[in-house]
Amino acid sequence: MSKVLYLIVCGAAPAAYANRFVSLARDDDWDVWVITTPAARDFTDLTALEKASGHPVRDSYKRPGENDLGMPRADAVVVAPASMNTIGKWANGICDTLATGILGESLGFGVPLVALPFVSDAQAKNAAYVRNARFLQDGGVVFPVGIKRPSRVRDFPWKAALDALL
Repeated sequence: MSKVLYLIVCGAAPAAYANRFVSLARDDDWDVWVITTPAARDFTDLTALEKASGHPVRDSYKRPGENDLGMPRADAVVVAPASMNTIGKWANGICDTLATGILGESLGFGVPLVALPFVSDAQAKNAAYVRNARFLQDGGVVFPVGIKRPSRVRDFPWKAALDALL
């Protein structure tokens, strides 16, 4: 039986290629469920993500009267690309989106967590960002390529996130 992996996609340029991660994870026998932040919807191809994962993409909490999609409990969570905004909300317990709510609970439940940031050079030097990323690292979140972003979108290290789970 496949393990369940949540991919949380934030609003950053590599989000357009998140289906690459889904394909890599499925090749490693993960059942991938994709959750986007509200900002990520403008960066992603939802149809490609749904096709790659085989599941609907979620971006918000279930509303009253809405059918529950029945997402299974995650065995691991990957946040990629992880934005400064999401890192900050997550580190400070702000659960105002489905994505940050899942991250906050997963940290509390001890679910393996991996973050691949994609932030600007200026953001990577921002004291609040550095403090928040280090706080998450101290709490057990794995940053396989560190807290700074890769140099180019097309070189985004999707495989590094997956390798960090094995």
